[in-house]
Amino acid sequence: MEARKSARAMLLNAQGQMLWLHVEDNISDDKDALPTRFWCVPGGGLESGETFEEALWTEVLEEFGLEILGAGTHVATFAQRTSWQGQWYLNDSGFYAIRVESPRLGFANATELEKEVFRSFKWWAYEEIKASSELFLPKEIVEVFGAIAEGRWNGEVRQIS
Repeated sequence: MEARKSARAMLLNAQGQMLWLHVEDNISDDKDALPTRFWCVPGGGLESGETFEEALWTEVLEEFGLEILGAGTHVATFAQRTSWQGQWYLNDSGFYAIRVESPRLGFANATELEKEVFRSFKWWAYEEIKASSELFLPKEIVEVFGAIAEGRWNGEVRQIS
């Protein structure tokens, strides 16, 4: 099983909302794989020799056309066996909170694969997520978002799984 490092951007706007991607991955028939429809935060895998900061910049620019300065604040790490597009990985992700102005966003620069699986994106408030029946992954990152949004985050990088 291939190990995969990835950087995930928790993009937070001035209204206290976080940007989430609605994903639909219908490729895998594996019953242990991720659900086929879910919400997640933007990000992607690190290329050889790439830093987390470089990966964040590349992915956010690629997926939304949004330029960010710096890597933001490292708030969580996530390590888990994950299936994506029919292939299993040992996924090791770093989550970084980044404050942004609410720009006009679009998928214009997304790769063909991303355009195939990304359905939409939305700025969600923590309270909206808690009241929603939608699936947000990883589930623990919602609580990290809540701690940040409500001023409860103590600055400690959380280990989630």
